Parts: sequence; C-alpha cells; structure tokens
Amino acid sequence: MFSGLEITVNQRQLRWVRRMLAAVPNGMGRVMSRSINRTAVGARSQAVKAIAAESGLQQKIIRQRVSIQRASVRRWAATIRIRDRRVPVMTLGAKQTKTGVTVRGKAGGGRRLIPHAFIATMPSGHTGVFQRRGLERLPIRELLTDSLAKIFEETAGLAGRILAASRERLSREIHSQTALILDKFKQRRAG
Repeated sequence: MFSGLEITVNQRQLRWVRRMLAAVPNGMGRVMSRSINRTAVGARSQAVKAIAAESGLQQKIIRQRVSIQRASVRRWAATIRIRDRRVPVMTLGAKQTKTGVTVRGKAGGGRRLIPHAFIATMPSGHTGVFQRRGLERLPIRELLTDSLAKIFEETAGLAGRILAASRERLSREIHSQTALILDKFKQRRAG
C-alpha cells in the first residue's frame, strides 16, 4: 500500500539559507513553508494529471478528491492526501447504447463499452450507471471506478516521477523564496 512520498532538503542548502537570512526575523520559516507549499501544489497537479490520463476522469473531479495539508512557519511538512473513495462511472461521460453503456477510457484510448449496463435516475434524484446482479430485475448495483489512490499506486513509475520533479522544484523554490524575502527585507530597511 502506498504510504507517501518524502522529500528531504539538502543540509548544505539549509545552512546557506540560514546564513543568508540571519538578519531577517523568521525568514527561515517563511522560506521553508512557502517553498514546501509551492512544491506540494506542483506535486498535486502532476498527480492529478497522471491519474486523469490513466482513468479517463476529468481533472476537476480528481482535484476535488486530492487535498493538501500545508506547511506552516513552524511545521515544515506538507501532506498530499488522495481520498481512497471510488468515483461513479457516470462521471466518465456515460452514454446509453442498445448493448450497454459507453464511457471514456484512458487518454487516447477512445470509449469503451460496459455490456448490459444502463443509466437510471433513482428516486433520490441521483443518476448513475447500474447493472443487474443476476437475471432478476432487482437487485441492481451502481458501477464505480477504481479508487484514485489505487490508480495512483498502480501507475508504473508515477511516484518516482513526482518525487524526482518535486526534489528539483523544492530546491528551485528555496532559492527563489530566499531571494524574494531578502529583497523585501532590504527594501523595508532602505525605505
């Protein structure tokens, strides 16, 4: 089971930031929290795009189910959580045909047929794609996609790609945020 990605900061880089921001009150915490948060947002975006390509789901639907617990000035860690819930197949652009229901497949894969499925609106107003469990009219069950966490875990090399990109981005963000905070500090002192 996927336990998460951990990105660590180069200790030499931390010492450099500490030296550069020695005169700036709480500068180190601001640089680190901003850098970590911007890196986490980039990692979430990369994960959302990859899951969308694998599943055929719209990025908007995936993004609603991927949250970020942001870093703070005192807590230098961000967490990206992918909800382990399944999404209704109806969100894959379901269309009724004579033989079943067609839905979007993987990116570039075209539509795929789910035989004997049907689209129905329940008394509650919920519309979904359903299938009968046997030969009788009832019971029926709503069809759901794989969970987003499972899609993330089973996409070959995705975690490694995100980890590599995030390491590079974190390093760049630390440098740019350090320069930004130093410039603001110098402007305040001069003004």
